[in-house]
Amino acid sequence: MKIRQPSAQNRQRPSISVLVADDHPLVRFGVQHLLTAQPGVEVVGECASYDETSTAVNELSPNLVLLDLEMKDATGTEAVEKLRAKHPDLNIIVYTAHTQQWLIVQAIKCGVRGYVLKESNNECLCDAVHTVAQGGMYLDPAVTASVSAQLAAASEPEAGSTAGRLTDRESVILSHIASGKRNKEIADALVISERTVKYHVTSVLAKLHARNRAEAVKIATTQRLISL
Repeated sequence: MKIRQPSAQNRQRPSISVLVADDHPLVRFGVQHLLTAQPGVEVVGECASYDETSTAVNELSPNLVLLDLEMKDATGTEAVEKLRAKHPDLNIIVYTAHTQQWLIVQAIKCGVRGYVLKESNNECLCDAVHTVAQGGMYLDPAVTASVSAQLAAASEPEAGSTAGRLTDRESVILSHIASGKRNKEIADALVISERTVKYHVTSVLAKLHARNRAEAVKIATTQRLISL
């Protein structure tokens, strides 16, 4: 965790304090420089894991947290739910590469105030920070229409059903998760990158409406998607 001292320009006036949580140093570096160039915005800290983020929120009390969905110790909306449980009024903006509708809907249902894609332009992220800090909600224009329609028509899933069918790859990865393997072990077994595994794990959690890996295994076992 890195705590940043207030810049000279923001010492003189109230600022929007932002905590950046992403496990990629280059992403944190770029976001920090982008946001601190905005009038009245100050990045007060950078974190690379959920545990660091939770500690930093306690210590720094930021106005909002800019949160990646693929932290090394929390996947999918797990970090969102944990942070919101401890800090119900915390403003969270998800900043991610994931565009799946069900994942975006799940994040919104968990209480995030903004959802921004990493592929979007800089203005989107800056707009999201200002909008959320002022009490609004921000949804990336690239997904607004489709997600808004899904939110409007969405109803709670029936017991025993999944939000989306698992792909063959997701089923295989879920079986490895059930056997207790970590992402690196799964990546080695399937000869794919660890980041690809993390992507699939995030998708599995979203489709099963699971908060973590253990819950995903329990749900999948109950629905007979896998057998132990």
